Amino acid sequence: MTSLLPLVNVFNLGSQSPWHLWVPALAQNTLMTWVLKGEDFTLAQVLIPLGVCIALTLVGVWFVARMLRQAASK
Repeated sequence: MTSLLPLVNVFNLGSQSPWHLWVPALAQNTLMTWVLKGEDFTLAQVLIPLGVCIALTLVGVWFVARMLRQAASK
């Protein structure tokens, strides 16, 4: 499913929606589209995807650590 998310920009002929920055793969595609078009973006438009990726990474590491602790205690 993640690999199909950048296609939202292809089929969306209007401008990018603010929620695009909250979906990691779609945010990367949106920011790269802005860079290639030479458009400006704000610091907040970079920090939102970065924060989402950091949060997802922390949740993933916490989950794996919890699963490993449970497996080691059995």
